[in-house]
Amino acid sequence: LNAQNTSDDGELYPIEFKVNDVEDWTNANVALEAVTVADAAALKTAVANGGDIRLTGDIILSAEGLSVDTNASIDLNGKTLTVLESNFVNNAKLIISNGTISGSDTQLGRRAIVNKGELTMNNVTVAQVYEDGGSAINNDGPTAVAILNNVTVVAENMAVSNKNGATMTINGGS
Repeated sequence: LNAQNTSDDGELYPIEFKVNDVEDWTNANVALEAVTVADAAALKTAVANGGDIRLTGDIILSAEGLSVDTNASIDLNGKTLTVLESNFVNNAKLIISNGTISGSDTQLGRRAIVNKGELTMNNVTVAQVYEDGGSAINNDGPTAVAILNNVTVVAENMAVSNKNGATMTINGGS
């Protein structure tokens, strides 16, 4: 503001702009606040919307399970996500960090997590307590890519399976 757009008594004159085109704004380089969730219903809604998600309490997935079809990042925030008589399937790009995924079921062949997309796990414990179950982490199919960074797997049967053309990289953990 200067003397050309103010009156002698300090009143502002309007400043007008002509806009021919406005580019779409994206938030690709802006850190947004994570959506916080405390129960299975809120987690399912947040996962359907995609983006950054943070657990605020332990969550138990019931029989309908969880299917990730939109890119998302889940910060377990030191909490436990229990897969109880259900399936946790990733079909998108998913990052899971900082907590525990626990499977608890007696159904044969059940997995704690099935990856068919791009899965990155950072500082996660996967505890599979299925009797006679399948692998704790099942990376399955030619488009499946899993990167496990400092992941600990405790399993009654198989810790991980990598099959049908899938790719898996393990960086630390046990």
